[in-house]
Parts: sequence; C-alpha cells; structure tokens
Amino acid sequence: MTQTLAAQAPDTRIRAAYRLGPSEYMTAVRVLSQRSRPAFVVGILSTSVGVVALVIGLGLQDPISFVMNALLPIVFGVALVTGWYCVPFSWYAIRKRPELFDAEMTFEADDSGLRFRTTMYDTRIAWPYVRRVRDLGRFLFFDNGAGGSLFVPERALDAESMATLRRILGARGLLLA
Repeated sequence: MTQTLAAQAPDTRIRAAYRLGPSEYMTAVRVLSQRSRPAFVVGILSTSVGVVALVIGLGLQDPISFVMNALLPIVFGVALVTGWYCVPFSWYAIRKRPELFDAEMTFEADDSGLRFRTTMYDTRIAWPYVRRVRDLGRFLFFDNGAGGSLFVPERALDAESMATLRRILGARGLLLA
C-alpha cells in the first residue's frame, strides 16, 4: 500500500480589523494624492509661475498687491505637490457623515483576492483586477487602475500577517514601493 503525503501550504488567509481616525484617514488620502503625477506637474508649474511673478513684482511701484497676487499660485502649487489640496474635501466628507467613517473596518486577503468591509461597503476584488499595490509608509494602497484605491494601515497587520501578505503580493508581482 502506497501512502502519499501532500505537502501542506502555509496559511495564506489573513484578516485584520481596525478603525481609522479622521486624521489617519486624511493622512492616507494626502499620501496617495502626493503620488499623482498630473497634480505634481501642475503644482510645479503653478509654483514656478508664482515665484516668477513674485520676483517680477518686487520691482514694481505697488509690490504689495502684486506679491499678494503671486502668493495664490504658490500656495496652490505647494498644496498640489504635497497632496494637501484634498484634505479639506476629506475633512468635509468626514464631518458630513461621521458614522460612515467612525466604524470598524475589516481587511481580508487570500490566494483568490481581497475583501474590504466597512459600514459603507463590502467589496471583494479578485487578484487579476488589482493592478498594483503601493507601500507608502504607513499604508498599503490597492489600486485597480481605474482611479480608485483602497487602503489598509500597516498598523492593522501584525508581523506574520504582513509577511503573508507580502508573500501573496510578491507571487503576483504586485508590490511596489
């Protein structure tokens, strides 16, 4: 009689439950917005125009009003480059519907895909529909390539879960820094 022993694969299912505070949510949105290439380019151009206008305006007879007019593109450009332009919109959304944001969230990942559950949605995404995953410091962002990103704070995952998730992502070539 022949006995076959099947090699058992390590557990590849992870689950994390967490809450995001308003400041953490706004930080995640800002961090992701910093990575926007169009916002970066427009921000650099706007800041450059403002600096040039500021330099030119210093030699005019009424430099105060010209300096004030030059500050608008500088502030706008810096807000675009740093991602701060989206913070007021996030803050407004949180203030408008706090019950949607101040609730437990659940993140699950396994060999078939991801699942995010909150009071607003219950989303299941198969791996073929995840274009990339970016590790941007305190958050992992899961991008579908169509403009939307879901994120999970790294603090929600213990070391073993993070290692398992990195192994799952690495096997699919999805993890980017």
